[in-house]
Amino acid sequence: MHKIPNCILLIDDDKSTNVYNAIVLEEAGVAENIRFAHNGVEALDYLKMNATFEKNGGRYIKPDLILLDLKMPDMNGYEFLEEFEKIDENLTSSSVVIMLTTALNPRAKESLEKVRSVQGFWNKPLDISSVKKMVGEYFKP
Repeated sequence: MHKIPNCILLIDDDKSTNVYNAIVLEEAGVAENIRFAHNGVEALDYLKMNATFEKNGGRYIKPDLILLDLKMPDMNGYEFLEEFEKIDENLTSSSVVIMLTTALNPRAKESLEKVRSVQGFWNKPLDISSVKKMVGEYFKP
């Protein structure tokens, strides 16, 4: 039995994709808690402003796994990663960041492979089998 993430943060501007991914994660039984951000700005706010988040009625849980879309308004996945790497390591060091994409050109993938915080790439749409494989790969017992 593999350890499962206590919290997964889904970062995608498409609300239906977030809902779909949350359903797949729940059906796969691979997350205790699922949080959403609709762009990089919301995700950074969640990661950096946990006290503010809690004051506004939310419950902050540090994400063990971040599933990040590349193409989003306001702050895309690339811009998010630039800022993510500037955050205090106490807030980010134990988070596994996986890029989610429908199609990733080879140059973009090569560029992202050099980003220290990116541990992997996964294709959309997620399914139960691929999610279990992902969690098994990154969250060992």
